[in-house]
Amino acid sequence: MALLYVAGVDLTTALAGLGIGRGDRVAIALPNGPEAILCFLAAALVGTAAPLNPNYTEEEFRFFLGDTRAKALILPQQGAEAARRAAGESVPVIRVLRPEGGGFQFKPEGRVGEAKTLTHPAPDDIALVLHTSGTTSTPKRVPILQRALAVSAR
Repeated sequence: MALLYVAGVDLTTALAGLGIGRGDRVAIALPNGPEAILCFLAAALVGTAAPLNPNYTEEEFRFFLGDTRAKALILPQQGAEAARRAAGESVPVIRVLRPEGGGFQFKPEGRVGEAKTLTHPAPDDIALVLHTSGTTSTPKRVPILQRALAVSAR
């Protein structure tokens, strides 16, 4: 497994240390940028990444957090109040910080779970969960396997 070291911090190990493991859905509501890319990759390697539009309303966040059964929600250091309110007490928030010395750091705002051992994802593990609206206007989950993500990246 390729580990994501950023200024001496391994983001995959950090997520596992917070209690994220295979099969756990990690919602990510970050604006486009390095944080979004690195958090997506870390979440997809440790568990399942569930990227969300950071501009969703509180009601939309509630729906997507519930539909994905997110175990945690990664948010930027500041802002994202609609997402934070939607998470409430049921979905732990993890802020991604950019310390002055460089790199990234996770700061949980509550207990996520017991630390887990980092394991390699299997080809048939779900790497990513997206949503599509389809014809009924009700968003539907679209799970994408590690195998499919690897083929697409290749």
